[in-house]
Amino acid sequence: MSLDDKRAQISAMFYLSIDDADIDDCLGVSSISVSGNWIDFNISKCELKETRSAPGELVQQELSATCTDSSEANESFIREQCGGYGLLRIDYSNGERKVVGTDKNPVQLSIERSGSPAAITLSIKRSSAEFSKFLKSF
Repeated sequence: MSLDDKRAQISAMFYLSIDDADIDDCLGVSSISVSGNWIDFNISKCELKETRSAPGELVQQELSATCTDSSEANESFIREQCGGYGLLRIDYSNGERKVVGTDKNPVQLSIERSGSPAAITLSIKRSSAEFSKFLKSF
């Protein structure tokens, strides 16, 4: 299984509060070590776009994910657990795992419940000095 497989799909997304994370990261390195209790969002779909217009420019990161459980109880749980700054772990169908955010530049999720039937959408739109990083074990 190739980690460079361009057809890999996002299969899962997790969140870890920056306060609950142990992180080993160096600027400019393509991998990051993170330990902690990740919260599984049970997503039905997710898309991550990362673009850099020119070398040295900031990376524009956009993520949109739809949760499988759209209940009000799940929305309350997500808002309670993910209301601050944290990291996102993105798991791909080819076994690759990437982390969006670092201890110095964490993510903050936007949470929206809308539509009929109701759906919970999690999103970020931000600028970062680096692309998402490969997760490696401590």
